[in-house]
Amino acid sequence: MNRIDSKNDNNNIFHPSSKRFKEHHTTVLAATTDDSTTNKITTETTTPPSPTSTQSTPTRTIDVIIPCHNSSTTIIEALESVVSQTYPHDLITCCIYDDASSDNTLLVIRNFVAEKKTTKIPIKFCVSASTPFSESKGAGFARNEAVKLGTSSILALLDSDDVMQPERLALQADCLGKSPDDFDKKIVGCKFFRLPANSTSHYTEWANSLDNSRLYLEQFRECTVLQPTWMLSRRRFENLGGYLTNGVNGGGDCDGGGDVTPPLVLTFKNENPNELRLAEDLRLFHAHLSTDDSPKLEIAASNSPLLMYRHQPHVSLSSQTPRKLIMKLRLKAFEERVLKTKLWKNGFVIWGAGRDGKDFVKNLSADLLGNVRFLVDIDEKKINAGYHNRDRNIHLEVKPFSCLGEEKWRDLPVVVCVAMYRTDGILERNVRSINREEGKNCWFFF
Repeated sequence: MNRIDSKNDNNNIFHPSSKRFKEHHTTVLAATTDDSTTNKITTETTTPPSPTSTQSTPTRTIDVIIPCHNSSTTIIEALESVVSQTYPHDLITCCIYDDASSDNTLLVIRNFVAEKKTTKIPIKFCVSASTPFSESKGAGFARNEAVKLGTSSILALLDSDDVMQPERLALQADCLGKSPDDFDKKIVGCKFFRLPANSTSHYTEWANSLDNSRLYLEQFRECTVLQPTWMLSRRRFENLGGYLTNGVNGGGDCDGGGDVTPPLVLTFKNENPNELRLAEDLRLFHAHLSTDDSPKLEIAASNSPLLMYRHQPHVSLSSQTPRKLIMKLRLKAFEERVLKTKLWKNGFVIWGAGRDGKDFVKNLSADLLGNVRFLVDIDEKKINAGYHNRDRNIHLEVKPFSCLGEEKWRDLPVVVCVAMYRTDGILERNVRSINREEGKNCWFFF
């Protein structure tokens, strides 16, 4: 479930236009810068590629990582989109892992690979699958297994029901490699469109409107780079430890790499395996951003979307992920990476005494509750009532937001727990008026 979208997304709630998103994004809050026994197939032909990239001559190899589970009706479209890429085909390996499908997904893949083996397409296909009659272990596990099938320096993620546009790999690889010093520090995404076209419209519009600075500044609201669009170096993936499986990282060493601080492992004590397989994108997203080597998020420049992102609400794990779990994971990331830093540990203010602000306080770790000085709001009723939670013995004053400009409170950091882009710009203007620096002593959380 995307937190940015509400369950009433297609009803008559306010949906901000891309223009409104961009108007805010350009206004800075302050000065911020075939083997049947192993279930594996590997095929390769040697005919030189005919497609070429319109960018500088590519030299890096790319593994396209595709996890599958009961994908027989969509996998051919995904695979054909790999074959259609303009990136040199002799530099592409398609790595596919079938995670305990109960339909004929694996047979469909094998037939496709066998057919392509007879053509002059030099793309390499590596296919593996779980043992027969085993249980599915989730998309994160399947991606880890698919990554192990290849050796390329670049990984491009692709879901088995999505479709790449022909220039996707070329444009994203060019973006990833344009600065050699940042090659192992980036996750590069791309713009996308949805099928059906009206699904999760608010999230789609929001995500496609973000410039590179907003990808970072809105990171605690949602994954600002859609997972099926991710491209990153193999070294980065391995240094982050890959996706969490059974409470541990399953795709690498998880040492951060060199002198880099090990990444945040976003999990909870005694979290069960069925819960761990959920929100795998959010967990790896914050692991990436938690390292101290200046991690980066970037969207490849393109005139049109580079991925068709299919919406299957009763199939995808994201639609099955409880809102409460997403909230807890995002809050833990915020606690570890913001609230425990020197600037925030001496006290902070929560903006918003409504549902979201109350949820934030209610789920805050016990050792950090004492750092909440008060809440602020614009609603007189909420200001007069204060905030009280008897279950946790919490009693907090709610002040008018204007108090944050007073000398007594002007140094207090602020976390904004009111949804952005839903008040026709009023919230954003009010937050700008308190003279905090977004991404430092001011963060939007919803």
